[in-house]
Amino acid sequence: MATVAQQPAAAEGANPVAATATAFRANTQRTVKRPGTVQSNVMLTGAQVPLNDVQLPPTTLLRCIYIEVVGVTSANAATVVFGPDAPLNVFGNMNFHDAQGTSIVGAFDSFTLAMAQKWFGFTNNSDVTTSAVYNGTAGSGATGGSFTMVFRIPVEAVARTGVGAQINTDTQSPLVLSSALNLGTAVYATPPTTLPTVSVTVSFGGYWNQSGNPNTFATPTAIGTLNYVNWTNYTGLAGQQQFQLGNTGLGNEVANIMFINRLTAGLTRTGADAAFANPLQVAYRGNVLGQWSELLWKHLMSEAYDFENPQLDDGLGANVALVNKGASGLNQGVYNLWFNDDFTFDPGNTLFLSLLETAVGDSIELTGSWVTSSTLYEVINFLAVSGPLSAIQGH
Repeated sequence: MATVAQQPAAAEGANPVAATATAFRANTQRTVKRPGTVQSNVMLTGAQVPLNDVQLPPTTLLRCIYIEVVGVTSANAATVVFGPDAPLNVFGNMNFHDAQGTSIVGAFDSFTLAMAQKWFGFTNNSDVTTSAVYNGTAGSGATGGSFTMVFRIPVEAVARTGVGAQINTDTQSPLVLSSALNLGTAVYATPPTTLPTVSVTVSFGGYWNQSGNPNTFATPTAIGTLNYVNWTNYTGLAGQQQFQLGNTGLGNEVANIMFINRLTAGLTRTGADAAFANPLQVAYRGNVLGQWSELLWKHLMSEAYDFENPQLDDGLGANVALVNKGASGLNQGVYNLWFNDDFTFDPGNTLFLSLLETAVGDSIELTGSWVTSSTLYEVINFLAVSGPLSAIQGH
């Protein structure tokens, strides 16, 4: 039975500041602004810890949000073991939304955000765990249970043209980032002696107007376009199944559809590959887009994303990237379909010519057999384009 996410409202702020005829990137430089606020909280065992909402300050153009996370333990005497999906699941809730509460990116845990960050093609080296700054310290050392990572919430879809970047000058209806630290019991299978103090710093990636005129500057094509990452789930999948995906994102241009399969028991990804439909058929408007075996699907993902590590993360918190750092690999139970690689071979390098054009009420149907009862999460990335799709194509 599907739990269908709320449909996005019409994009706000679609009226552009007076734009010049010159190319957007010819008149801008990328910037990073750090408000200076660091939120530090001790993780709790039995409850999530809500952080203060971060309202995005007025800025010329917002392209992304960086979230620095540093968890520090000391004097640890336990043999720390991270739990499933940890420490990437340090946030139990992550939600970038408008003033009315409509989720643009979210609302989901930070493991799901990390998977979207990795697979949707917004940056190079997009795997959180292969960043040079990533660390998760397990074991019995004094700092066992500590971790460091950086998440990136996408706002623009393509850096080449800035499509999706948001003008954020309305102090009455600001864009908002809401988040909460996850339960200690969700992050650790065996916790440290004292749960960590987690420091979170939010920075805003934007653009600086080189023209020197704050009232007249180049803006991305189809300003007001919103780049959504939303999700929904389908429960109780066991045996032969044929069902339609919910209407999340339909009526818009779809760039990615990612499936995360979890066993119903414990919602773990451990064993999720063995439980997943093999093969899975995906049909759109009655036309078969593909019928992929797990082996072929994983090969195609490895081929497209240039991931050479033959090891999967094991779904138990012993992520191979901690041991075999520097070689990104596949994730157990995670499968992506991408429609944004028409400019070069790399997903994310797109002229928006290959997006899956959808209409409200379209049918996307899955057919396959689940060996073990599973819950399937659909994480969908779509563009709500301001104006005709042709406005962003071919640039």
